[in-house]
Amino acid sequence: MSARRVLRALRPRRRQRDERGYIAVMSALLLIVLVSLSAFAVDVGNWYLVSQRAQRAADAAALAGVTKLPGSQTNAYALAQQYAKNNGFDNADTSVTVVPSRGTNATQLRVDVSRTVNNFFGSLLGLSTSNVSSHAIADYTGPIPMGSPCNEFGNDPEASSSVRASSCSAVNGNLWANVNGPDAQKQNGDAYSSLRCSTTAAGQDGCSSGTNSQYDASGYLFDITVKSALPSLNIQLFDPVTVNVGLTCGTGFGSNTTAATQAVNPWHAASNSGSDRYVSGVSSDYCTGDNHYDTSNSQVQRTRFVVRAPGVSSWDPMSGAIVCDVTYDGYTGTLFNVLNASSSSTYKASIAENFRRWVDFCPVSNPVQGTYTLQVTSNVAGAYQNADTGNRFAVRATTGTTAGLNAITVSGRERMGIFANKNGSVTTFHLARVPSGTGGSTLKVSLYDVGDSTAAGTIKIVNPTGGNYSGCTGSGVTTTISATCSFSVPAGTSSSPNAFNGRFQNINVPIPTGYSCNDNDPTDCWVKLVYDYGSSAQPTDVTAWSAQLEGDPIRLIE
Repeated sequence: MSARRVLRALRPRRRQRDERGYIAVMSALLLIVLVSLSAFAVDVGNWYLVSQRAQRAADAAALAGVTKLPGSQTNAYALAQQYAKNNGFDNADTSVTVVPSRGTNATQLRVDVSRTVNNFFGSLLGLSTSNVSSHAIADYTGPIPMGSPCNEFGNDPEASSSVRASSCSAVNGNLWANVNGPDAQKQNGDAYSSLRCSTTAAGQDGCSSGTNSQYDASGYLFDITVKSALPSLNIQLFDPVTVNVGLTCGTGFGSNTTAATQAVNPWHAASNSGSDRYVSGVSSDYCTGDNHYDTSNSQVQRTRFVVRAPGVSSWDPMSGAIVCDVTYDGYTGTLFNVLNASSSSTYKASIAENFRRWVDFCPVSNPVQGTYTLQVTSNVAGAYQNADTGNRFAVRATTGTTAGLNAITVSGRERMGIFANKNGSVTTFHLARVPSGTGGSTLKVSLYDVGDSTAAGTIKIVNPTGGNYSGCTGSGVTTTISATCSFSVPAGTSSSPNAFNGRFQNINVPIPTGYSCNDNDPTDCWVKLVYDYGSSAQPTDVTAWSAQLEGDPIRLIE
Protein backbone atom coordinates (compact mmCIF):
# COMPACT_ATOMS: atom_id res chain seq x y z
CA MET A 1 0.00 0.00 0.00
CA SER A 2 1.41 3.29 -0.93
CA ALA A 3 2.16 5.99 1.62
CA ARG A 4 -0.46 8.31 0.00
CA ARG A 5 -3.20 5.77 0.35
CA VAL A 6 -2.21 5.15 3.98
CA LEU A 7 -2.37 8.84 4.79
CA ARG A 8 -5.75 9.16 3.11
CA ALA A 9 -7.09 6.31 5.14
CA LEU A 10 -5.82 7.84 8.32
CA ARG A 11 -7.38 11.35 7.54
CA PRO A 12 -10.54 12.10 9.57
CA ARG A 13 -13.75 11.77 7.47
CA ARG A 14 -16.01 14.82 7.06
CA ARG A 15 -19.53 14.41 8.44
CA GLN A 16 -22.32 14.57 5.82
CA ARG A 17 -24.44 17.83 6.15
CA ASP A 18 -27.63 17.29 8.20
CA GLU A 19 -30.55 19.37 6.55
CA ARG A 20 -33.28 18.22 8.82
CA GLY A 21 -33.23 21.43 10.94
CA TYR A 22 -33.29 23.67 7.89
CA ILE A 23 -36.44 22.03 6.55
CA ALA A 24 -38.16 22.41 9.87
CA VAL A 25 -37.37 26.10 10.01
CA MET A 26 -38.54 26.66 6.43
CA SER A 27 -41.71 24.70 7.08
CA ALA A 28 -42.46 26.85 10.11
CA LEU A 29 -41.92 30.04 8.12
CA LEU A 30 -44.08 28.79 5.24
CA LEU A 31 -46.76 27.75 7.70
CA ILE A 32 -46.93 31.27 9.04
CA VAL A 33 -47.31 32.60 5.49
CA LEU A 34 -49.95 30.02 4.61
CA VAL A 35 -51.88 30.65 7.81
CA SER A 36 -51.68 34.42 7.15
CA LEU A 37 -52.90 33.98 3.61
CA SER A 38 -55.71 31.76 4.81
CA ALA A 39 -56.61 34.28 7.48
CA PHE A 40 -56.49 37.05 4.92
CA ALA A 41 -58.75 35.04 2.60
CA VAL A 42 -61.25 34.45 5.40
CA ASP A 43 -61.26 38.11 6.39
CA VAL A 44 -61.49 39.31 2.78
CA GLY A 45 -64.42 36.96 2.22
CA ASN A 46 -66.14 38.43 5.26
CA TRP A 47 -65.44 41.96 4.04
CA TYR A 48 -66.95 41.08 0.68
CA LEU A 49 -70.06 39.58 2.32
CA VAL A 50 -70.58 42.61 4.56
CA SER A 51 -69.96 44.92 1.58
CA GLN A 52 -72.68 43.17 -0.42
CA ARG A 53 -75.11 43.50 2.46
CA ALA A 54 -74.16 47.15 2.93
CA GLN A 55 -74.73 47.81 -0.77
CA ARG A 56 -78.16 46.24 -0.65
CA ALA A 57 -79.03 48.30 2.43
CA ALA A 58 -77.76 51.50 0.78
CA ASP A 59 -79.72 50.77 -2.42
CA ALA A 60 -82.92 50.07 -0.51
CA ALA A 61 -82.50 53.12 1.71
CA ALA A 62 -81.80 55.47 -1.19
CA LEU A 63 -84.69 54.16 -3.30
CA ALA A 64 -87.13 54.46 -0.39
CA GLY A 65 -86.02 57.82 0.96
CA VAL A 66 -85.75 59.62 -2.37
CA THR A 67 -89.52 59.40 -2.88
CA LYS A 68 -89.91 62.10 -0.21
CA LEU A 69 -87.79 64.58 -2.17
CA PRO A 70 -87.76 67.39 -2.96
CA GLY A 71 -90.74 67.99 -0.66
CA SER A 72 -89.34 66.89 2.70
CA GLN A 73 -85.67 66.28 3.36
CA THR A 74 -86.44 65.31 6.97
CA ASN A 75 -88.87 62.58 5.92
CA ALA A 76 -86.49 61.40 3.20
CA TYR A 77 -83.65 60.93 5.69
CA ALA A 78 -85.89 59.22 8.25
CA LEU A 79 -87.26 56.78 5.67
CA ALA A 80 -83.75 56.00 4.44
CA GLN A 81 -82.62 55.23 8.00
CA GLN A 82 -85.62 52.96 8.50
CA TYR A 83 -84.99 50.96 5.32
CA ALA A 84 -81.31 50.61 6.16
CA LYS A 85 -82.36 49.26 9.56
CA ASN A 86 -84.79 46.85 7.89
CA ASN A 87 -81.84 45.53 5.92
CA GLY A 88 -79.61 44.95 8.92
CA PHE A 89 -77.86 48.31 9.31
CA ASP A 90 -79.27 50.08 12.32
CA ASN A 91 -77.67 53.45 13.00
CA ALA A 92 -78.26 52.87 16.70
CA ASP A 93 -75.60 50.13 16.54
CA THR A 94 -72.24 51.67 17.44
CA SER A 95 -70.53 49.59 14.74
CA VAL A 96 -72.86 50.94 12.03
CA THR A 97 -73.07 54.33 10.35
CA VAL A 98 -75.90 55.32 7.99
CA VAL A 99 -75.62 58.82 6.55
CA PRO A 100 -78.27 60.12 4.12
CA SER A 101 -77.49 63.33 2.25
CA ARG A 102 -78.82 65.30 -0.70
CA GLY A 103 -77.35 64.52 -4.08
CA THR A 104 -76.31 66.99 -6.74
CA ASN A 105 -79.94 67.80 -7.49
CA ALA A 106 -82.88 68.34 -5.15
CA THR A 107 -84.46 65.11 -6.39
CA GLN A 108 -81.40 62.97 -5.58
CA LEU A 109 -80.63 61.16 -2.33
CA ARG A 110 -77.25 59.68 -1.40
CA VAL A 111 -76.96 57.11 1.37
CA ASP A 112 -73.57 56.03 2.78
CA VAL A 113 -73.61 52.83 4.82
CA SER A 114 -70.63 51.44 6.74
CA ARG A 115 -69.92 48.81 9.37
CA THR A 116 -66.86 48.14 11.52
CA VAL A 117 -66.16 44.38 11.42
CA ASN A 118 -63.92 42.27 13.63
CA ASN A 119 -61.24 40.41 11.70
CA PHE A 120 -60.93 36.70 12.41
CA PHE A 121 -57.19 36.39 11.82
CA GLY A 122 -56.18 39.92 10.85
CA SER A 123 -55.44 40.68 14.47
CA LEU A 124 -52.42 38.39 14.14
CA LEU A 125 -51.02 41.06 11.85
CA GLY A 126 -52.17 43.93 14.04
CA LEU A 127 -55.40 44.54 12.10
CA SER A 128 -58.14 43.67 14.56
CA THR A 129 -60.98 45.56 12.81
CA SER A 130 -61.78 46.91 9.36
CA ASN A 131 -64.33 49.44 8.08
CA VAL A 132 -66.50 48.25 5.21
CA SER A 133 -68.62 50.83 3.39
CA SER A 134 -70.91 51.22 0.39
CA HIS A 135 -73.06 53.99 -0.99
CA ALA A 136 -75.96 54.51 -3.38
CA ILE A 137 -77.47 57.54 -5.11
CA ALA A 138 -81.09 57.44 -6.23
CA ASP A 139 -82.99 59.94 -8.33
CA TYR A 140 -86.75 60.35 -8.14
CA THR A 141 -88.98 61.89 -10.76
CA GLY A 142 -92.28 61.79 -8.94
CA PRO A 143 -95.71 62.75 -10.21
CA ILE A 144 -95.34 65.87 -12.31
CA PRO A 145 -96.72 68.99 -10.55
CA MET A 146 -99.07 70.87 -12.86
CA GLY A 147 -100.85 74.21 -13.01
CA SER A 148 -99.18 76.27 -10.30
CA PRO A 149 -95.79 76.99 -8.70
CA CYS A 150 -97.41 78.78 -5.76
CA ASN A 151 -99.49 78.20 -2.66
CA GLU A 152 -102.55 78.79 -4.86
CA PHE A 153 -104.04 76.81 -7.74
CA GLY A 154 -106.26 78.85 -10.01
CA ASN A 155 -107.35 82.46 -10.13
CA ASP A 156 -107.47 84.59 -7.01
CA PRO A 157 -109.61 87.74 -7.30
CA GLU A 158 -108.63 88.74 -3.77
CA ALA A 159 -104.88 88.07 -3.81
CA SER A 160 -102.79 89.91 -1.23
CA SER A 161 -99.38 89.58 0.38
CA SER A 162 -100.98 88.09 3.49
CA VAL A 163 -102.20 85.02 1.60
CA ARG A 164 -99.87 84.73 -1.40
CA ALA A 165 -96.23 83.68 -1.29
CA SER A 166 -93.85 86.54 -2.06
CA SER A 167 -91.99 84.32 -4.56
CA CYS A 168 -95.23 84.15 -6.57
CA SER A 169 -96.32 87.77 -6.31
CA ALA A 170 -96.07 88.18 -10.09
CA VAL A 171 -97.61 84.81 -11.01
CA ASN A 172 -101.14 84.76 -12.39
CA GLY A 173 -103.25 81.61 -12.39
CA ASN A 174 -105.12 82.33 -15.64
CA LEU A 175 -107.37 79.32 -15.06
CA TRP A 176 -109.98 77.80 -12.77
CA ALA A 177 -109.86 74.22 -11.56
CA ASN A 178 -112.73 72.21 -13.06
CA VAL A 179 -114.70 69.06 -12.33
CA ASN A 180 -117.76 68.15 -14.39
CA GLY A 181 -120.71 66.12 -13.21
CA PRO A 182 -120.80 62.43 -14.24
CA ASP A 183 -123.77 63.00 -16.54
CA ALA A 184 -122.01 65.76 -18.49
CA GLN A 185 -120.86 64.60 -21.90
CA LYS A 186 -117.15 63.96 -22.16
CA GLN A 187 -116.76 66.14 -25.26
CA ASN A 188 -117.72 69.14 -23.12
CA GLY A 189 -114.12 69.05 -21.99
CA ASP A 190 -113.68 66.84 -18.92
CA ALA A 191 -111.96 63.63 -19.99
CA TYR A 192 -112.00 61.92 -16.59
CA SER A 193 -115.01 62.96 -14.45
CA SER A 194 -117.65 62.76 -17.16
CA LEU A 195 -119.13 59.30 -17.46
CA ARG A 196 -121.29 59.91 -20.51
CA CYS A 197 -120.37 60.34 -24.18
CA SER A 198 -122.57 61.67 -26.92
CA THR A 199 -123.96 58.85 -29.06
CA THR A 200 -124.26 61.12 -32.09
CA ALA A 201 -120.83 62.76 -32.29
CA ALA A 202 -118.32 60.69 -34.23
CA GLY A 203 -114.58 60.37 -33.63
CA GLN A 204 -114.55 61.01 -29.89
CA ASP A 205 -111.56 59.54 -28.07
CA GLY A 206 -112.18 56.92 -25.38
CA CYS A 207 -115.92 56.56 -26.01
CA SER A 208 -117.86 53.40 -26.65
CA SER A 209 -121.66 53.04 -26.80
CA GLY A 210 -122.17 56.34 -25.03
CA THR A 211 -119.80 55.60 -22.12
CA ASN A 212 -116.44 57.19 -21.36
CA SER A 213 -113.87 54.40 -21.01
CA GLN A 214 -111.46 56.86 -19.33
CA TYR A 215 -113.89 57.81 -16.58
CA ASP A 216 -112.13 57.82 -13.21
CA ALA A 217 -114.31 57.73 -10.10
CA SER A 218 -111.42 59.10 -8.02
CA GLY A 219 -111.75 62.48 -9.73
CA TYR A 220 -108.87 64.94 -9.59
CA LEU A 221 -106.01 65.08 -7.08
CA PHE A 222 -104.07 68.10 -5.87
CA ASP A 223 -100.76 67.99 -3.99
CA ILE A 224 -100.48 70.44 -1.11
CA THR A 225 -96.82 70.22 -0.15
CA VAL A 226 -95.44 71.55 3.14
CA LYS A 227 -91.67 71.93 2.78
CA SER A 228 -90.73 73.06 6.29
CA ALA A 229 -92.15 73.32 9.79
CA LEU A 230 -95.20 75.61 9.94
CA PRO A 231 -97.28 76.92 12.84
CA SER A 232 -100.51 76.04 11.03
CA LEU A 233 -102.02 75.12 7.67
CA ASN A 234 -105.34 76.44 6.41
CA ILE A 235 -106.64 74.96 3.15
CA GLN A 236 -109.17 77.23 1.49
CA LEU A 237 -111.52 76.90 -1.49
CA PHE A 238 -112.85 79.65 -3.70
CA ASP A 239 -116.47 79.12 -4.78
CA PRO A 240 -116.66 75.36 -4.08
CA VAL A 241 -120.42 75.31 -4.79
CA THR A 242 -121.75 74.61 -8.29
CA VAL A 243 -123.98 77.61 -9.02
CA ASN A 244 -125.27 77.86 -12.57
CA VAL A 245 -124.12 81.26 -13.87
CA GLY A 246 -123.24 80.10 -17.40
CA LEU A 247 -119.85 79.86 -19.08
CA THR A 248 -119.73 83.64 -19.54
CA CYS A 249 -121.46 84.49 -16.24
CA GLY A 250 -124.64 85.94 -17.72
CA THR A 251 -127.12 83.59 -16.07
CA GLY A 252 -128.91 83.55 -12.72
CA PHE A 253 -129.20 87.19 -11.66
CA GLY A 254 -132.41 88.05 -13.48
CA SER A 255 -133.43 91.71 -13.46
CA ASN A 256 -131.75 92.50 -10.12
CA THR A 257 -128.82 94.87 -10.27
CA THR A 258 -125.31 93.78 -9.37
CA ALA A 259 -125.07 96.19 -6.46
CA ALA A 260 -128.39 95.09 -5.00
CA THR A 261 -127.49 91.40 -5.25
CA GLN A 262 -124.17 91.98 -3.60
CA ALA A 263 -125.61 94.07 -0.80
CA VAL A 264 -128.11 91.46 0.36
CA ASN A 265 -125.58 88.65 0.86
CA PRO A 266 -124.32 88.95 4.47
CA TRP A 267 -121.12 87.10 3.58
CA HIS A 268 -120.13 89.71 1.02
CA ALA A 269 -121.48 93.04 2.15
CA ALA A 270 -118.93 93.49 4.93
CA SER A 271 -115.88 91.95 3.28
CA ASN A 272 -116.11 93.12 -0.33
CA SER A 273 -114.80 96.58 -1.11
CA GLY A 274 -115.42 96.40 -4.87
CA SER A 275 -118.62 96.26 -6.82
CA ASP A 276 -117.70 93.64 -9.39
CA ARG A 277 -118.34 90.38 -7.53
CA TYR A 278 -121.60 89.76 -9.39
CA VAL A 279 -120.87 91.58 -12.64
CA SER A 280 -122.25 89.73 -15.64
CA GLY A 281 -119.67 88.54 -18.17
CA VAL A 282 -116.14 87.20 -18.07
CA SER A 283 -114.56 90.60 -17.55
CA SER A 284 -115.12 90.12 -13.84
CA ASP A 285 -112.28 88.40 -11.98
CA TYR A 286 -114.99 86.62 -9.99
CA CYS A 287 -116.50 84.87 -13.02
CA THR A 288 -115.93 81.15 -12.47
CA GLY A 289 -118.27 80.01 -15.24
CA ASP A 290 -120.17 77.26 -13.40
CA ASN A 291 -122.82 76.02 -15.78
CA HIS A 292 -125.50 73.50 -16.70
CA TYR A 293 -124.79 72.11 -20.14
CA ASP A 294 -128.34 70.83 -20.54
CA THR A 295 -130.75 73.47 -19.26
CA SER A 296 -133.56 70.94 -19.28
CA ASN A 297 -131.69 68.93 -16.64
CA SER A 298 -132.20 70.78 -13.36
CA GLN A 299 -130.24 68.25 -11.30
CA VAL A 300 -127.62 70.13 -9.28
CA GLN A 301 -124.07 68.95 -8.80
CA ARG A 302 -122.71 68.17 -5.37
CA THR A 303 -118.93 68.36 -5.13
CA ARG A 304 -116.94 66.50 -2.51
CA PHE A 305 -113.56 67.74 -1.24
CA VAL A 306 -111.43 65.33 0.83
CA VAL A 307 -108.01 66.10 2.35
CA ARG A 308 -105.66 63.29 3.38
CA ALA A 309 -102.52 63.59 5.47
CA PRO A 310 -99.17 62.53 4.02
CA GLY A 311 -99.37 58.76 3.60
CA VAL A 312 -96.92 55.93 4.14
CA SER A 313 -96.36 55.73 0.40
CA SER A 314 -95.85 58.68 -1.92
CA TRP A 315 -96.91 56.37 -4.73
CA ASP A 316 -100.33 55.99 -3.15
CA PRO A 317 -101.70 59.45 -2.31
CA MET A 318 -104.84 57.81 -0.94
CA SER A 319 -102.89 55.99 1.79
CA GLY A 320 -103.01 58.92 4.22
CA ALA A 321 -105.63 59.38 6.92
CA ILE A 322 -108.58 61.64 6.10
CA VAL A 323 -108.19 65.06 7.70
CA CYS A 324 -111.23 66.87 6.23
CA ASP A 325 -114.24 65.69 4.22
CA VAL A 326 -116.86 68.22 3.06
CA THR A 327 -119.53 67.99 0.35
CA TYR A 328 -120.96 71.20 -1.08
CA ASP A 329 -124.44 71.47 -2.55
CA GLY A 330 -125.20 73.18 -5.85
CA TYR A 331 -127.91 75.48 -7.12
CA THR A 332 -129.55 76.55 -10.37
CA GLY A 333 -132.15 79.30 -10.70
CA THR A 334 -132.54 82.98 -9.83
CA LEU A 335 -129.91 84.01 -7.30
CA PHE A 336 -131.20 87.21 -5.71
CA ASN A 337 -133.51 85.68 -3.11
CA VAL A 338 -131.20 82.72 -2.52
CA LEU A 339 -128.47 85.15 -1.43
CA ASN A 340 -130.81 87.49 0.46
CA ALA A 341 -130.73 86.66 4.17
CA SER A 342 -133.93 88.61 4.77
CA SER A 343 -135.88 86.27 2.48
CA SER A 344 -136.36 83.57 5.05
CA SER A 345 -138.30 81.26 2.75
CA THR A 346 -135.79 81.27 -0.11
CA TYR A 347 -132.44 82.13 1.50
CA LYS A 348 -129.90 79.32 1.24
CA ALA A 349 -127.06 79.87 3.68
CA SER A 350 -125.04 76.98 2.20
CA ILE A 351 -124.98 78.79 -1.15
CA ALA A 352 -124.59 82.37 0.11
CA GLU A 353 -121.67 81.50 2.38
CA ASN A 354 -119.70 79.64 -0.29
CA PHE A 355 -120.57 81.57 -3.46
CA ARG A 356 -117.74 83.61 -5.02
CA ARG A 357 -115.64 83.88 -1.88
CA TRP A 358 -112.78 82.06 -0.16
CA VAL A 359 -113.96 79.48 2.35
CA ASP A 360 -111.90 78.14 5.25
CA PHE A 361 -112.38 74.53 4.27
CA CYS A 362 -109.73 72.57 6.16
CA PRO A 363 -107.66 74.01 9.05
CA VAL A 364 -104.79 71.69 10.05
CA SER A 365 -103.16 72.07 13.46
CA ASN A 366 -99.47 71.20 13.74
CA PRO A 367 -99.04 70.23 10.08
CA VAL A 368 -96.27 67.78 9.27
CA GLN A 369 -93.76 68.18 6.49
CA GLY A 370 -94.82 66.28 3.42
CA THR A 371 -97.59 66.28 0.86
CA TYR A 372 -101.28 66.48 1.78
CA THR A 373 -103.65 65.21 -0.90
CA LEU A 374 -106.83 67.02 -1.90
CA GLN A 375 -109.28 64.82 -3.80
CA VAL A 376 -112.16 66.42 -5.70
CA THR A 377 -115.05 64.31 -6.99
CA SER A 378 -118.53 64.94 -8.36
CA ASN A 379 -119.93 61.40 -8.24
CA VAL A 380 -121.71 61.85 -4.90
CA ALA A 381 -124.06 58.93 -4.30
CA GLY A 382 -127.71 59.31 -5.19
CA ALA A 383 -129.54 61.29 -7.84
CA TYR A 384 -126.74 63.87 -7.90
CA GLN A 385 -124.87 61.49 -10.19
CA ASN A 386 -127.18 62.68 -12.96
CA ALA A 387 -125.91 66.27 -12.90
CA ASP A 388 -125.05 67.57 -16.38
CA THR A 389 -122.93 70.39 -15.03
CA GLY A 390 -119.46 71.84 -14.51
CA ASN A 391 -118.00 73.27 -11.31
CA ARG A 392 -115.08 75.73 -11.38
CA PHE A 393 -113.16 76.69 -8.27
CA ALA A 394 -109.70 77.54 -6.89
CA VAL A 395 -107.55 76.17 -4.05
CA ARG A 396 -105.04 77.86 -1.80
CA ALA A 397 -103.17 76.99 1.39
CA THR A 398 -102.07 79.59 3.91
CA THR A 399 -100.26 79.69 7.22
CA GLY A 400 -99.72 82.06 10.14
CA THR A 401 -96.52 83.66 8.84
CA THR A 402 -95.77 85.48 5.63
CA ALA A 403 -92.44 83.67 5.27
CA GLY A 404 -94.21 80.33 5.71
CA LEU A 405 -96.26 80.92 2.55
CA ASN A 406 -93.09 80.31 0.52
CA ALA A 407 -92.85 76.83 2.06
CA ILE A 408 -96.22 75.71 0.60
CA THR A 409 -97.12 74.71 -2.93
CA VAL A 410 -100.47 73.65 -4.39
CA SER A 411 -100.43 71.85 -7.73
CA GLY A 412 -102.36 69.36 -9.80
CA ARG A 413 -101.09 65.81 -9.57
CA GLU A 414 -100.18 64.41 -13.01
CA ARG A 415 -103.38 65.73 -14.60
CA MET A 416 -105.85 68.53 -14.09
CA GLY A 417 -109.26 69.63 -15.24
CA ILE A 418 -109.38 73.36 -15.94
CA PHE A 419 -111.58 76.13 -17.29
CA ALA A 420 -109.73 78.87 -19.19
CA ASN A 421 -111.77 82.02 -19.72
CA LYS A 422 -109.11 84.71 -19.41
CA ASN A 423 -109.60 87.56 -21.87
CA GLY A 424 -106.54 88.61 -23.83
CA SER A 425 -104.72 87.72 -27.00
CA VAL A 426 -101.88 85.88 -25.22
CA THR A 427 -102.37 83.84 -22.06
CA THR A 428 -99.60 81.82 -20.39
CA PHE A 429 -100.25 78.81 -18.17
CA HIS A 430 -97.89 76.89 -15.90
CA LEU A 431 -98.10 73.47 -17.52
CA ALA A 432 -95.68 71.15 -15.72
CA ARG A 433 -92.62 71.32 -13.49
CA VAL A 434 -89.62 69.41 -14.85
CA PRO A 435 -86.80 69.06 -12.27
CA SER A 436 -83.07 69.12 -12.92
CA GLY A 437 -81.37 65.90 -13.90
CA THR A 438 -84.08 64.89 -16.36
CA GLY A 439 -82.17 65.90 -19.47
CA GLY A 440 -82.46 63.32 -22.24
CA SER A 441 -85.96 62.25 -21.17
CA THR A 442 -89.23 63.12 -22.88
CA LEU A 443 -92.07 65.14 -21.43
CA LYS A 444 -95.29 63.60 -22.71
CA VAL A 445 -98.13 66.14 -22.73
CA SER A 446 -101.76 65.31 -23.47
CA LEU A 447 -104.35 68.05 -24.05
CA TYR A 448 -108.01 67.05 -24.26
CA ASP A 449 -110.65 69.09 -26.08
CA VAL A 450 -108.34 72.08 -26.20
CA GLY A 451 -108.74 75.50 -27.79
CA ASP A 452 -112.43 76.44 -27.47
CA SER A 453 -112.45 80.10 -28.44
CA THR A 454 -114.34 82.46 -30.72
CA ALA A 455 -111.15 83.03 -32.73
CA ALA A 456 -108.48 80.81 -34.23
CA GLY A 457 -105.14 80.74 -32.50
CA THR A 458 -101.90 78.98 -31.72
CA ILE A 459 -100.92 76.80 -28.78
CA LYS A 460 -97.24 76.61 -27.97
CA ILE A 461 -95.11 74.89 -25.34
CA VAL A 462 -92.09 76.86 -24.15
CA ASN A 463 -89.19 75.98 -21.88
CA PRO A 464 -88.73 77.37 -18.34
CA THR A 465 -86.90 80.44 -19.61
CA GLY A 466 -89.62 81.16 -22.17
CA GLY A 467 -87.50 79.95 -25.06
CA ASN A 468 -88.29 77.49 -27.81
CA TYR A 469 -88.05 73.73 -27.69
CA SER A 470 -86.98 71.81 -30.76
CA GLY A 471 -87.71 68.31 -31.97
CA CYS A 472 -91.27 68.13 -30.63
CA THR A 473 -93.59 65.59 -32.24
CA GLY A 474 -97.34 65.16 -32.04
CA SER A 475 -100.12 62.63 -32.42
CA GLY A 476 -103.88 62.81 -32.22
CA VAL A 477 -105.79 65.53 -34.01
CA THR A 478 -102.70 66.81 -35.78
CA THR A 479 -99.14 65.67 -36.34
CA THR A 480 -98.18 69.09 -37.66
CA ILE A 481 -96.12 70.33 -34.73
CA SER A 482 -93.71 73.12 -35.61
CA ALA A 483 -90.00 73.06 -34.92
CA THR A 484 -90.68 75.43 -32.03
CA CYS A 485 -93.31 73.12 -30.47
CA SER A 486 -96.50 74.90 -31.51
CA PHE A 487 -99.65 74.02 -33.46
CA SER A 488 -102.65 75.86 -34.84
CA VAL A 489 -106.19 75.59 -33.47
CA PRO A 490 -109.21 76.78 -35.49
CA ALA A 491 -112.04 78.71 -33.86
CA GLY A 492 -114.50 76.56 -31.98
CA THR A 493 -117.27 77.00 -29.43
CA SER A 494 -119.73 74.68 -27.71
CA SER A 495 -122.30 75.38 -30.42
CA SER A 496 -119.81 75.14 -33.27
CA PRO A 497 -116.92 72.88 -32.16
CA ASN A 498 -113.60 72.61 -33.93
CA ALA A 499 -111.64 69.46 -34.87
CA PHE A 500 -110.18 69.19 -31.36
CA ASN A 501 -113.62 68.71 -29.78
CA GLY A 502 -113.67 65.48 -27.80
CA ARG A 503 -110.16 64.57 -28.96
CA PHE A 504 -106.72 64.28 -27.40
CA GLN A 505 -103.75 66.17 -28.80
CA ASN A 506 -100.49 64.54 -27.68
CA ILE A 507 -97.13 66.28 -27.77
CA ASN A 508 -93.73 64.74 -27.05
CA VAL A 509 -91.28 67.35 -25.78
CA PRO A 510 -87.61 66.26 -25.71
CA ILE A 511 -85.83 67.61 -22.63
CA PRO A 512 -82.33 68.63 -23.80
CA THR A 513 -79.33 66.70 -22.49
CA GLY A 514 -77.67 68.70 -19.76
CA TYR A 515 -80.90 70.46 -18.81
CA SER A 516 -80.80 72.09 -15.37
CA CYS A 517 -82.80 74.55 -13.33
CA ASN A 518 -82.95 75.81 -9.76
CA ASP A 519 -84.91 73.10 -7.94
CA ASN A 520 -85.00 75.23 -4.78
CA ASP A 521 -86.85 78.05 -6.54
CA PRO A 522 -90.59 77.22 -6.68
CA THR A 523 -91.12 79.37 -9.77
CA ASP A 524 -88.23 77.88 -11.76
CA CYS A 525 -88.19 74.61 -13.75
CA TRP A 526 -91.72 75.22 -15.12
CA VAL A 527 -92.59 74.30 -18.68
CA LYS A 528 -95.32 76.69 -19.85
CA LEU A 529 -98.16 76.53 -22.33
CA VAL A 530 -99.13 79.66 -24.25
CA TYR A 531 -102.52 80.41 -25.86
CA ASP A 532 -102.09 83.03 -28.57
CA TYR A 533 -105.43 84.32 -29.91
CA GLY A 534 -106.63 87.51 -31.49
CA SER A 535 -107.48 90.50 -29.33
CA SER A 536 -111.21 89.97 -29.91
CA ALA A 537 -111.16 86.30 -28.87
CA GLN A 538 -113.19 85.03 -25.94
CA PRO A 539 -112.03 81.60 -24.76
CA THR A 540 -114.46 79.45 -22.78
CA ASP A 541 -112.29 76.38 -22.74
CA VAL A 542 -113.18 73.47 -20.47
CA THR A 543 -110.31 71.05 -20.95
CA ALA A 544 -108.17 68.41 -19.22
CA TRP A 545 -104.38 68.25 -19.37
CA SER A 546 -101.91 65.59 -18.26
CA ALA A 547 -98.13 65.40 -18.23
CA GLN A 548 -95.56 62.78 -17.36
CA LEU A 549 -91.87 62.14 -17.88
CA GLU A 550 -91.10 59.03 -19.87
CA GLY A 551 -88.92 56.47 -18.10
CA ASP A 552 -88.50 54.89 -14.68
CA PRO A 553 -89.43 57.55 -12.10
CA ILE A 554 -87.17 56.03 -9.42
CA ARG A 555 -83.73 54.88 -10.44
CA LEU A 556 -80.29 54.27 -9.00
CA ILE A 557 -77.77 56.46 -10.75
CA GLU A 558 -74.74 55.36 -8.71
